[in-house]
Amino acid sequence: LQFHAEYLHALCNSKKAAIKSVIMSNDVVVGVGNIYATESLFLSRIHPETPAYRLSLFQCGVLVGHIKAILAQAINMGGTT
Repeated sequence: LQFHAEYLHALCNSKKAAIKSVIMSNDVVVGVGNIYATESLFLSRIHPETPAYRLSLFQCGVLVGHIKAILAQAINMGGTT
């Protein structure tokens, strides 16, 4: 299963929870903890408490791109402590 905008948007449509808690769920994407979630949302200009269902497909695409970039950078640097 690939992590892409359409996947995240479909999941978000049915969730009233804050987007930060949604992307931190291992059922959605593995490896996004507090630091990576906060950084990804900041770069995407999405408030962490925004209800997930309010995100547009475009916003999900921007967020997915930042999550992937941050996780790749973290792997290259040996993780965050």
